[in-house]
Amino acid sequence: MTNSIRVYGELLASESDRVLRYRLLPFGSIGRTNVGAVIASADSVEIPEDISHLTLNTEHNQMTPVGRFVSVEKGEDALYASVSISKFKRGDEALALTASKALTGISVEIAGAVIQDGKLVGGELIGAALCKTPGGVNPS
Repeated sequence: MTNSIRVYGELLASESDRVLRYRLLPFGSIGRTNVGAVIASADSVEIPEDISHLTLNTEHNQMTPVGRFVSVEKGEDALYASVSISKFKRGDEALALTASKALTGISVEIAGAVIQDGKLVGGELIGAALCKTPGGVNPS
């Protein structure tokens, strides 16, 4: 992926129906990314009209998806997403790691990221990854 970035979010809740809800991309706070500190806003990222192709993986290994997005919403403070964990071995393992707090973070995957003066001003949501790194943002 060219011009792609990853920003860490946080798990908000998990449900017994294999759906996890995340605060995916906080707005107005300094976020930790693979390209340094970046601040996102509500208009920073384009959400595809059809989110059915957006997948969830672990540790950014896009060859081994563990689930799919079922919803993405822009809140006042962040981009929120719910993901459905697949009913197969990798999905079961991902749920177990999430429940045991081994994978507590989520990292949004954004293609075509445009960053100007430390601000994310463009890009398209293409997926997310469960990760070991705790989600959240650094204090500003």
